[in-house]
Amino acid sequence: EEGIVYAFEPEPKLFGKLVEKFNGNDKVRLFEQAVDIDENDKTFYSSDLESGIGSLYHLHPELVNSEAGIYECYKQGFHNSYQVKCTRMDTFIEREGIQNIDMLWIDAQGNDLNVLKSFGDKLSIVQQGRCECTNIVPLYDGIDNYYGDVAAFLLKNGFERLETGVENRKISYIKV
Repeated sequence: EEGIVYAFEPEPKLFGKLVEKFNGNDKVRLFEQAVDIDENDKTFYSSDLESGIGSLYHLHPELVNSEAGIYECYKQGFHNSYQVKCTRMDTFIEREGIQNIDMLWIDAQGNDLNVLKSFGDKLSIVQQGRCECTNIVPLYDGIDNYYGDVAAFLLKNGFERLETGVENRKISYIKV
């Protein structure tokens, strides 16, 4: 049986592209909001240079002095800011009546650990997933999204790491 994909995108231009791409597909449900540890509206920052470079957090001030600083989008920083609605995953799961999550993919631009924490006691319904984090170069300022902390959180909550990606920035995990 095919499942349903729930996708969150707070950036209006990207959300519009997703709506166009999946228009009429009843297996994909799109939400123009961010996922966070709390449900207050927040400021979202984005770049005009590259689609998908945006976050609830400012870029880290030392980013331009790191190996990632060669990219123009990081050199120039964010150009736009606007208010976005935020939801917690446990609230969303209750509202949608979700009983099981076969695969969870988190790429929340520095907010990934907070997304995991927003599941509360609903994290137990996640079977496996993938989560981005940082290992050496902090991309965003004022947020803990380090590999060791994400891995420790997953281990503490009954998951086992399967593999890591380039420079340990992506963690694939499965329920044990």
